[in-house]
Amino acid sequence: MWLLLDRERAQSDGAEQALHALEALAQFTGELRRRLAGDGVNGIDGAVALYWRLRATLDDVPRERLGEMRAEIVRLRQWLEAALRAIDDLRRLKQTSP
Repeated sequence: MWLLLDRERAQSDGAEQALHALEALAQFTGELRRRLAGDGVNGIDGAVALYWRLRATLDDVPRERLGEMRAEIVRLRQWLEAALRAIDDLRRLKQTSP
């Protein structure tokens, strides 16, 4: 961003390009803030703080245990997807039965 504001680069067309780049950056950060706020995170500082808190928490968990938890999450997701398919099948069966 600071390179865009460099006086040598901010000549004629460069200034317009810098303005467009800064507008795009402002839109991006605004959208990021809105999304983070929707998840209950207070801006970018809150996201960074959340990252460090999560990292500190997970640093105490052995890597093998994290692998086991990931595998369990995959199994649970597969089970839930199968359950949803079964529910959808039952719903269709119920709709076709008199």
